[in-house]
Amino acid sequence: MGKLNLNNIQNSLNKAKDAAAPLQNKGHTENIFTDNIHLSSDNIYNENDNDEEIKELADNIETCGLLHPITVNKIGENNYQIISGERRFRAITEYLHWKSIPCMVFENLSPDASKLKLCMANLAVREYSSNQKFKFYLDVKVLLERMKESG
Repeated sequence: MGKLNLNNIQNSLNKAKDAAAPLQNKGHTENIFTDNIHLSSDNIYNENDNDEEIKELADNIETCGLLHPITVNKIGENNYQIISGERRFRAITEYLHWKSIPCMVFENLSPDASKLKLCMANLAVREYSSNQKFKFYLDVKVLLERMKESG
């Protein structure tokens, strides 16, 4: 049996770490000016939102504070697109008139990665029927397949 070369092992681990670094895209928390945040045109979960619910959410945020930051994708200098939290964003901008909002910021996520985060966020906080959950499954399956194909 050959002798282990710890330097080769460490070099291989460093190469793997360097190769995986762009895939991690860890988010960070930051206060973002509301004027720099834009709604996503691809949010399929906002179809049942109504003004009464948004107002109730604004009242809740005013009473309890913003318990969960809005998740955004930084797509340019001072340009952020909402991944999840559109209802909170609308409550804050339409009723509370905050100038900035605490956000979980990711940078330059692909549209598929953003949509995957949106799906997971909505599954975690809302109740869905079996049919709706099955649609989630199909959507996520397609997203993961496309992400795998693109590397």
